[in-house]
Amino acid sequence: MSSDSEWPSPGPASTSPQSAGVGRYVVGGFVGLSGLLLLAEPVVDPLAVGDARIPMFGLAGVALAIGLDLGAVVFYRAGQRTVAMAHGVAGLGWTFLAVGPILGSGTLLVVGLVVVIGGVLFLAAESRKWV
Repeated sequence: MSSDSEWPSPGPASTSPQSAGVGRYVVGGFVGLSGLLLLAEPVVDPLAVGDARIPMFGLAGVALAIGLDLGAVVFYRAGQRTVAMAHGVAGLGWTFLAVGPILGSGTLLVVGLVVVIGGVLFLAAESRKWV
């Protein structure tokens, strides 16, 4: 890793260290919940909400979107702009991917996919600077 102070180290926090730590655990909890929901997909029946039946992978996308969106705020407030930007772009893409099927919008699905792939490519290009 390079000495880029925004990527690996916590950097100066505008909030207390305790609140930044708690925020990171909440973000990690949502991302972990997303993984557990994906693992539960084959063995758990879809959740019935009114007439709709929501599969676990759909809930996993929502949990991931919440975790990434929250991560953007937590890391921005902790002074880690690069990490916040990575979470924000991924969170925006996953929010579109989660909301698209709820609204029945194929356009939001495509936009979400483009945002996620674009964010991955951007981060891959940026990571070359840190090697």
